[in-house]
Amino acid sequence: MDIHKFVTALRDRSELEALEGRLDSRRGCLFASTYEYPSRYSRWDVGFSDPPLVFEARERSFRFEALNDRGRVLLPAFVKALKACAAVERLDVGEGLLSGWGGGGETVVHFLFV
Repeated sequence: MDIHKFVTALRDRSELEALEGRLDSRRGCLFASTYEYPSRYSRWDVGFSDPPLVFEARERSFRFEALNDRGRVLLPAFVKALKACAAVERLDVGEGLLSGWGGGGETVVHFLFV
């Protein structure tokens, strides 16, 4: 599997406002920092809409759901990682869906989303 990341610098505020409008009716997020300190921190905005997956967790149960074809391509990588994790006690795999239950202990599964 090849994963490609695209970073686009905004030309003006209208593109960010368009993302804000999409988030009223579609999944996604927008994070922004308005804090600025010379030579240390700068203002930034990061956001997206129409993600490939949704991840939900409550107590020790978890669920991954593919929201589109891109998400269905990613699910097998999560299945592989979770099958290798000793803390996962139950793993159910369905069409576009992955859910399970994790036990106690200190084992942590790390996923990197880029």
